[in-house]
Amino acid sequence: MEVSVIIVNYNTTQLTKRAINSIYSSKSGLRYEIIVVDNASKKSEKEELIHFAKEHDIMLHLSKTNQGFGVANNIGAQYAKGEYLMLLNPDTILINNAIDILYNFAKSRDIEICGGNLYDEKGKPVHSYWQTMPGVYFEYCSLINNLNLRLRYRGSHEHNFTGKPMKVSYITGADLMIKRELFVKLGGFDSSYFMYFEETDLQLRARQEGVVAWSVPEAKITHLESRSTQNIEKKSKLFYESRKRYYNKNKSVANARIANTILSINCLLRRALFFIIGNEEKLEFWRIIQQNIR
Repeated sequence: MEVSVIIVNYNTTQLTKRAINSIYSSKSGLRYEIIVVDNASKKSEKEELIHFAKEHDIMLHLSKTNQGFGVANNIGAQYAKGEYLMLLNPDTILINNAIDILYNFAKSRDIEICGGNLYDEKGKPVHSYWQTMPGVYFEYCSLINNLNLRLRYRGSHEHNFTGKPMKVSYITGADLMIKRELFVKLGGFDSSYFMYFEETDLQLRARQEGVVAWSVPEAKITHLESRSTQNIEKKSKLFYESRKRYYNKNKSVANARIANTILSINCLLRRALFFIIGNEEKLEFWRIIQQNIR
């Protein structure tokens, strides 16, 4: 079997069904399986998912508790038989035959990690990867609005506009294809991350093993990631808890302190800017970030 598609569901059954239907619609020429791990969704969501899984011969694992994105993917990987794992978010929709494109690229070049270009529901390019790993330099780039990265990569620092495959620092976890053998060798995702940074941590460990991630722009996927302001505070708290964990694990104390200082300066400058121009939404956004920096 070439590919095992793993989708983690948590009260997102309609989105999960939509993602799976887009896989079927792509008319893949590969031998693949679909594994869904449910992270203790509410009863109505779970029942609908069980019915859908039986109807479509999908392997379904029902977790008793929500242990987070990384752990759920690790569970799915335990059941996988494919040569490659395709880790898909439930809020993704294949625009084209993206899984085949990624697999064929990886197989033909002996690539172990790759991902495609992501777009929002209006077709606008969105974050698909990044060209630097979190750390002092990462925060410096953010402070200057990534001008250096924009110039160096000609605008392709987080979305591939080149039309050609390119090496990247890490692929976002929304559409991560990774060789199963490598995933097992790395021990899968670090279970201490509940959400966010788990894919960055995994790919940092892969880089330490000499494995390079690739962006494949021909593979196109819609990512319906919620940008609702109602969830900003909760997401920010989870994000910066995971960020702290990443720094504590992978960076020196000095590096983490300098990175936090740069981020704090960034927050202050942006809050001042948005206060002056009267943008209340972005002012609040950066206030929440600042209060969560650790």
